[in-house]
Amino acid sequence: MKKIGALLLSVAAAGTLAASEYKYSITPMFGGVEPLNKEFLDNGTSLGARVGYNLDESQTLELGYDFMDSIDYKALIPGRDTDSHQFSANYLYHFLEPENRIRPYLLAGVGVQDFTNNLAGLRDGLIGNLGLGLKIGLLDALDLRLEARDFIRYDDGGHTLAYTAGLAYSFGEVEKAAPAPAPVKAEAPQKIADSDNDGVADRDDKCPGTPKGVEVDLNGCPLDTDGDGVADYKDECRGTPDGVKVDAKGCPIDSDNDGVADFMDRCPNSKTTKVDEHGCALDSDRDGVADYLDKCPTTPEGFKVDSQGCAVGFTMHVNFATNSARIESKDTPYIDKLAAFMKEHPQTKVRLEGYTDSDGSAAYNLKLSAKRAEAVKKELIARGIAASRITTKAYGEENPIASNATPEGKAQNRRVEAVLIPTER
Repeated sequence: MKKIGALLLSVAAAGTLAASEYKYSITPMFGGVEPLNKEFLDNGTSLGARVGYNLDESQTLELGYDFMDSIDYKALIPGRDTDSHQFSANYLYHFLEPENRIRPYLLAGVGVQDFTNNLAGLRDGLIGNLGLGLKIGLLDALDLRLEARDFIRYDDGGHTLAYTAGLAYSFGEVEKAAPAPAPVKAEAPQKIADSDNDGVADRDDKCPGTPKGVEVDLNGCPLDTDGDGVADYKDECRGTPDGVKVDAKGCPIDSDNDGVADFMDRCPNSKTTKVDEHGCALDSDRDGVADYLDKCPTTPEGFKVDSQGCAVGFTMHVNFATNSARIESKDTPYIDKLAAFMKEHPQTKVRLEGYTDSDGSAAYNLKLSAKRAEAVKKELIARGIAASRITTKAYGEENPIASNATPEGKAQNRRVEAVLIPTER
């Protein structure tokens, strides 16, 4: 340690040295080693090299190799010595900028040590490195390097002091960024004419005379966000879809004045203002006749109506089994619905028409269809409808509503339909 202290003191009075930045360095090292707590090892010499990579101006990663020659075993084993090979990886941190001539640094790392002659329990193994050093600038890319390190053996905790010196040669110069140019004093801007004060100079303004406070585009024209041809400050219906025709207020045109714009109107020539969201005349009872034409506006669903919206018929969906006139319980809701309608319209009469499929003879089917119509009549009478308001007619296998070539079609043809004689209007 005294040798290292004397060497460090000899480089006092540091100045500064203009230096470039480099990425890499290589350093041959020479010095000595002094075991601190192994009485059977004597001092020796050290020869090695370092290869470094600079992460930045302060930090360096370094790989090193040291050969320690002829370390003598002491009196414990007289006349014997050993060599040592050390391989290490270290991290260096420098405390001053590269421009400083003298730069102190700390190092830490790990490695392995291999002895050529293992005696007295001395074994090869892992080591740790702790140390400090100085780099003294000689030339732009050449530094004198002084270093002291403590090798700590993981195996037995032994310490060995190594003091070395070497010449560090740097290469791989890094180009520094050019200094920023001196700021140029800006000239005072010349005032440019803008008659309507919209922020666009008169020479560039394609819409001079824009009203005060109106937002304009780069050409000085009032903004038209939805592109409908009406400026935003006049547009009462902003956000009109592309391609939709608008009026002077920027609102979609409604040719029939039903409250639904033409581009959404599925019934563009509606003759009433009472329309649905599609612009079509309201049909509250959904019988196909608009309310403004419907003289019977509360016709129940499922009834056939005439042009005035009044019931003229009802498909009862009362279907029968083959060769049967028995009414199933699943079909009685249709009879209930017809009975309710006739009670609400006491002047209405009904003709029940019976049908069959094509199986069997025509004569037999005619009689069977009459029985089916009569069966429905009895159900209506049981629900309080006067017999005088009900007539029946048998059609047999005539007027099929589905093909008789399939079981499903035949089932639909085995039916009773109601023809209404509506209330006088």
